[in-house]
Parts: sequence; C-alpha cells; structure tokens
Amino acid sequence: DLFTHAVESLNFNDPENWVGEECGKAGRADAIAQKSNDATEAESLRNIYNDTGGDHWSNKAGWMTDASHCEWHGILCDDDGHVVEIKLKSNNITGEFPADSLSHLHKLKILDFANNQLWGTMAGTNYAFYWIRVNGTAVFFNLRELVHADLSQNQLSGEVDVLFAPALQHVNFSHNNFASINSYKSFKRSHKTLHICDLSYNSINQEASKLMKNMPPN
Repeated sequence: DLFTHAVESLNFNDPENWVGEECGKAGRADAIAQKSNDATEAESLRNIYNDTGGDHWSNKAGWMTDASHCEWHGILCDDDGHVVEIKLKSNNITGEFPADSLSHLHKLKILDFANNQLWGTMAGTNYAFYWIRVNGTAVFFNLRELVHADLSQNQLSGEVDVLFAPALQHVNFSHNNFASINSYKSFKRSHKTLHICDLSYNSINQEASKLMKNMPPN
C-alpha cells in the first residue's frame, strides 16, 4: 500500500519495480503469517495475561489452565479455533498495552479492553522497511479482520493512530491521555472503512486544521 501510494500518488520513481516485487514478497509473508495455529494464539493470550497482572484480574476463569483457550473468560473463537473476539472490559487489567502479543491474533475481529488500567503507547516493535522507518502501530498490519476496537477509559498516551489496522470500522480511544493524532494517511486501507472514531476526553493539543486534513471520507 505504501509503495503503491508513493508511485501512483507522489510520482515516486520505481525503476526496479520494487512495488511489484515487494508486494509479491509481502503476499507470501502474509500467507505464512496467517497460518497462526492454536498453540501460537494460546501463547499470545498467556503473554497478555502475564504482562497485565492476570493473577489480579476480576475474572480470570479458565485462564492458564489446561482448558482450551477458546473457553477462557472473554475469549471467543471461530470454528477453526482462531481467536476472533477479546472482551475483557472492566477486568482490572493493568500494565503496558500488549501490542506485540495482540499482533499475532490474525483473525481477531473485536477487541474490548475498555475501563482498565493499560498504559503506555499503542506502538509495538518498530522495524525498518528499506529506507522508511515505520512507526510502531505497523505491528498491527496483520490484524486485517479487526473491525471494532474499544480502548476507552485507560491510561494510554503519546500519539494515537486511529487507522492502526486495515479494516477498522469503529474505534473508541476516549478517556485516555493521548497528546496527538497521527496524520490520516489515505494509503491506509482503514482510511476508507472507518465510520466511527471517539477521541473525546484526551489531552490532544494540535491545530484543528491539521486534525481535519485528509480525514476518512466516511
């Protein structure tokens, strides 16, 4: 998406056809990434539990037991055993936002961590893509089925990217400590899919003209 946007919209010179080659590589990498199995997803959930004070959660029924991770409180899986919903609202979840662990749940559709004590930024592990330094929210790029995310009433801070996953339709970041909004980028797929975004009750201090620039059309 980024390379295509650079070539088609910004007239970037692509003499060696990096767009075609890298998109092909990305497609193959995505196919491998999508093969996340039960063990990988269960391990990601265990990491979330361990990193966010799971022993002190209000409801931790099933977690860290021999029961299938699909039977753990707040977790819903599809028929193939992939995690499609995490609903842990008001569950005394405390710690740094578990970006890296969430990034392995490739079939996730709904994420609800509202009214907890998650802090830090939404960024995961930064990485370099040729000469371009991509910000940490790119760690969520493989969450291509995530349509609803509610992270309201936490203690998240820094810059928020409301287009952090490709298929987002509804996001709620209200009642946090975000200080700025990442500029809306039209090459991101969620620029066309996002319908509802709540950023009320944050500490955002930016010029209104910049905030309104290139807003999603929906």
